[in-house]
Amino acid sequence: MYCELMNAIPTRAATTSPSISLNAGGLRSLFAFFREHRGSGSPLVLATVIATTGTTYRKRGAQMLIRNDHQWHGLLSGGCLEGDLAAHANEVFDGGQARIVDYALSAMTDAVWGFGLGCDGSVRILLQRLDAANAWEPYASLVKAVEQGESGRLVLVCGSTDPKAAVGIWSLESDGTSMTGPLAALSLPLPEGLAAQSAEQATITHHGYSHECVGLPLPHLPRLMILGGGPDAVPLTQFAAQLGWHVVVADHRPAYADPERFPCADRVVLAPNQTLPAAIDLSSADAIVIMSHNLAADERYVAAAAHSRARYIGLLGPAARKSKLLSTLPAHFMTDARFRGPVGLDLGGEGPESIALSIVAEIQAMLHGRLPLAR
Repeated sequence: MYCELMNAIPTRAATTSPSISLNAGGLRSLFAFFREHRGSGSPLVLATVIATTGTTYRKRGAQMLIRNDHQWHGLLSGGCLEGDLAAHANEVFDGGQARIVDYALSAMTDAVWGFGLGCDGSVRILLQRLDAANAWEPYASLVKAVEQGESGRLVLVCGSTDPKAAVGIWSLESDGTSMTGPLAALSLPLPEGLAAQSAEQATITHHGYSHECVGLPLPHLPRLMILGGGPDAVPLTQFAAQLGWHVVVADHRPAYADPERFPCADRVVLAPNQTLPAAIDLSSADAIVIMSHNLAADERYVAAAAHSRARYIGLLGPAARKSKLLSTLPAHFMTDARFRGPVGLDLGGEGPESIALSIVAEIQAMLHGRLPLAR
């Protein structure tokens, strides 16, 4: 059902009131929404959080897309700001010029908005028009870089005394490539640390002009490799896809390595003799879960995973099975904290769905630096 919903992003115009389209799938769902409208030539407004203070629903770098019929995709609040942002987007659609909108969330009481926001901060949001005239930039370049797994930064001008540096002009750098975008022409001395680890902002003086710039690290699209395509791999794939992860499933059994069994997976691979095709690079994965239920197969998969750069390697089964599998490797792998077994956080419950939830929760904790000590 989830995968069907992911392919059913609403496109009809709003009738009596604005509506919120499906937001499952995170970045990838937003990317799909973008491609659909770019393909049809329909303009969009990109809303980007460029600054926050205090408690806010989303932090700097969060984005959503707004259509010119008051529909939108993505969330920057709990659904409280989006309708108002869509109204502000009308001015961007009409004039084409980027603009900044500020919200003081603590002032938005139930009496005014009809919502219990639960936030006591402020948020600044940049609105930019995306259309064929500007080649759908900067979002088109951002999408391409993120899907290719590149790291880097997007820099946006949020204010300037230079008439040549309008609000919203941008540059993008990824994996050491030269800066692209209209901001590159100004040759601003952007600090190297701008957005290096987290979103940052800085005021830069150049040729007598002052430029307020915000740097946003390119978001990362988590990649999960599932080695073993049994029945319990199906809900794991579904949960991971719902979070917007890139998922590849491999199995040495043709009946299990069937794409129809994994409609949410990006790729399903047959691995004869438990040997992955050369085109499958385990080092591109953030996390690997080994769950073939076959000891010989898992030994081969563990050997391949051990020499990858994956930050998480989950092993299905009890601790004794983990020890047996690791005993086939050089001794130093016995203390390799990447190996998790029994796999998953101890959330309770039983059955494939509960196991899948515990695994996804553990990988999510790893991705955000919250992983408990290895077992």
